[in-house]
Amino acid sequence: MELQRHGMAEQDRVNAILLKFAKKYNVKVIASNDSHYVDREDFNAHDILLCINTGEKQATPALREFSDDDILVKNKRFAFPNDQFYFKTTEEMSKVFEDLPEAIDNTNEIVSKVEILDLKRDILLPNF
Repeated sequence: MELQRHGMAEQDRVNAILLKFAKKYNVKVIASNDSHYVDREDFNAHDILLCINTGEKQATPALREFSDDDILVKNKRFAFPNDQFYFKTTEEMSKVFEDLPEAIDNTNEIVSKVEILDLKRDILLPNF
């Protein structure tokens, strides 16, 4: 069961339910982070790219809270709720999930099973 923690109340409520399901059905929990940019400092640049993509101005008030009917909200632009959607370090993830260290351990278990791709060798592609 994948859990993400981006400092959003809605996500916290969903995570509480997911943890109950994981316990009830004896399913391992993993920690992940939705990453849309590399560094936390890139939040503003990402926000600008969202404005370009949606044809909005950054001066337009941002809709930063989740809403089921956000398509109907007038005079607001699409925006991410906060600056937590960057590629977090192991230390940062461990802190975010400090109350659930097994989630980090389970994520590391998956990582240990990933085969590293050697990009120095020729990639075999089908001949069309």
